Amino acid sequence: MYGIWNDVEKRFVFGITETTKDAAWRKFVKRVGKTSYKWRFEARAIPKGFSNPKNPHYQKQVKQKEGVQRED
Repeated sequence: MYGIWNDVEKRFVFGITETTKDAAWRKFVKRVGKTSYKWRFEARAIPKGFSNPKNPHYQKQVKQKEGVQRED
């Protein structure tokens, strides 16, 4: 899966997920228009281990070991 990466914010933006780079870029251009020409955006592969690629902030999935309890 591919999404749109913002180099300034260092995160995936707009919640776009597509199977190819070109499809992700076309969907991005259709959504934001001329803003897409800025140098800060690029289509990148979404790494495995991200919990919800539809989430615009792409929070990393945190796995806790079974049987271990956290103390706060």
